Amino acid sequence: MKKVLFMFALVMSVFLLSACSTDSNMETDTTMKLTIEELADYDGMDGNKAYIAVDGIIYDVTGNEAWTGGSHAGSMAGTDVSSVVDAAPHGRDVLDDLEIVGEIKD
Repeated sequence: MKKVLFMFALVMSVFLLSACSTDSNMETDTTMKLTIEELADYDGMDGNKAYIAVDGIIYDVTGNEAWTGGSHAGSMAGTDVSSVVDAAPHGRDVLDDLEIVGEIKD
């Protein structure tokens, strides 16, 4: 009986480990990959989500008060703002509070 229980526990452990591994792979596989042209669709206007890119990483600014209407301090959602984020008064620290939703592809 002990051998049966041990085998059952071993099989369940392997099953659970493989399930966890699959979940983390699914998360990586579903990361959004957009071209700069595709990013433009996420402009925060007319019900669209608002995304920005910085150094190839795509951030979700949807619902962020600073990005109401799809713009912030002259920058527009749906664009790469890498060249202006360093000059902004807040710098890159503000990116830590944003959700990463994907990356820019060539």
